[in-house]
Amino acid sequence: MLSRRLSSASTGPLLASPSCPSSVGYSVSLCLCGRVRHSASSPLSALPTRPQAFRDPPPSRPVAYAVELSGEHPKLARAEAAAAARALGGAPVNADLERVQLEAIELEADTFAVRCSRLTEAHGAELAETIEREVGQALSDQADVDLDEPEAVVRVLLDNEAVVGVEAATIDRASHEERHVEERPDHSPVTLHPRLARALVNLTEVPEGGRLWDPFAGTGGLAVEAALIGADTLASDLDEDMVEATQSTLEHFEATGAVVQGDFQDVADAVGFVDGIATDPPYGRASKTHDEERQDLFERFLAVAAGSLDASDRLVVVLPDPELADLAPLTLEVVETFEWYVHGSLTRHIFVFERRAGH
Repeated sequence: MLSRRLSSASTGPLLASPSCPSSVGYSVSLCLCGRVRHSASSPLSALPTRPQAFRDPPPSRPVAYAVELSGEHPKLARAEAAAAARALGGAPVNADLERVQLEAIELEADTFAVRCSRLTEAHGAELAETIEREVGQALSDQADVDLDEPEAVVRVLLDNEAVVGVEAATIDRASHEERHVEERPDHSPVTLHPRLARALVNLTEVPEGGRLWDPFAGTGGLAVEAALIGADTLASDLDEDMVEATQSTLEHFEATGAVVQGDFQDVADAVGFVDGIATDPPYGRASKTHDEERQDLFERFLAVAAGSLDASDRLVVVLPDPELADLAPLTLEVVETFEWYVHGSLTRHIFVFERRAGH
């Protein structure tokens, strides 16, 4: 669930923990959501309106998870983890919980090992070794210690406080590299890395079965990430070559989504509301916008996007210039921003807009 959904921007283990501080804790409802998908390609006239998304799953016992974030982009990773948790029916913990109680940890294994990660240089290696030894002793009545091939791994994340939990899952970085642009049948040099594409998809907070639309599909990088988390994926592009490339990308990775050619205004008119939008619009010398001026294109797109979302639904968009965000209508509110440096002349500005209620 959460580990399958996250990008490797939020890397390391997912810990089922009896106690964790607010900086890394998420209370996640452990229940599956409905999954709704359509055929790989559909004409614009045949596109159905959005299906019912299971945003509010049935209640179940909440479990506290701790996510060890990577150091590549801490702000983006933290926001992605929180958004993914909310999409699965949970929410970030907003208050510190009680101190760790080791007796609350149940190993349910014959062998275990304790591994401590220092999240700050303020703590030395000796302290980490001491914690590993003492936690191991406290849990030794439940299972035997096996440092080489343990059945269970108890992780300690050491910051200003210690978070202790059983490793529930790890995030597969290799799977994102397998979907790298160079591994696709059609690719573009300006395509988003799969890790960033997955992060943008998660920031929409679209639940499984919810409709996620990329109106500037390009070669399908965002579309394939949306499809792989179980979103009802809609990808469109004005350029026929890009539509074919997106279709090829989805088929290559055995992902399913509706792919259509058309201007985003026409697509929006045909499908009505969607549950979220994630997109990287064309810009720069390598892009095709059919001669529409960049400012006019973005202003028109932001207005159409706002009209395609319900209250509190999200638009996640990459902008070449942060000032373009000022073109958004009053119905869209900026809730988060991030910068992703690419090279000397290109920094991607990521804006997360939320549809205002009552507008």
